Amino acid sequence: MVNHERALIAVLELVAQNDDECGWYQLDRALVLQGIGGVHVGSVVQELLDKKLVTSSGEPSAARSRYCITDAGHVFLQVRAGSAPQPS
Repeated sequence: MVNHERALIAVLELVAQNDDECGWYQLDRALVLQGIGGVHVGSVVQELLDKKLVTSSGEPSAARSRYCITDAGHVFLQVRAGSAPQPS
């Protein structure tokens, strides 16, 4: 079974790399190519939407929807990578 947190981070990174170019199907295929299969991408994307780490153009579950990373999503990835901006 795939670690949920790993899938969440992988989807967020894919959205960051392909901003406004990927729908759930492309995300699913990219995860499989990374060896992260068996993930319900719709649930992962919905969690990212709920946490306001990504936005969706169109209905989130529709095949033509595309996802964009938000500023909060970028900060989340930076903090996770240990490169968060330091306060002045």
